[in-house]
Amino acid sequence: MVAIQVRDVPDGIRDDLMRAARERGQSLQVFLREVLEVEARKSRNREFLRAMAPIPVSGEMSSDRIAELIREGRDERDERIMDVLGTPADS
Repeated sequence: MVAIQVRDVPDGIRDDLMRAARERGQSLQVFLREVLEVEARKSRNREFLRAMAPIPVSGEMSSDRIAELIREGRDERDERIMDVLGTPADS
């Protein structure tokens, strides 16, 4: 794990963050880590949506084509998982 330090935070902002953490029964550190996690998740979601942009979303696809794309995506996911685990996908 890494440590992140933020300098030059105005007192008012620090006070607001401390108050928000206190209202949730958390330390400032735990509260800020959760804020960072949420922002990182949003960033990954935006990347995913950008990657999906080329896929037509209107009525241009049949339900059979949609099911095929889902199967292909799942197969690709399974292959990546098996690669990480060092196990052949057909096992």
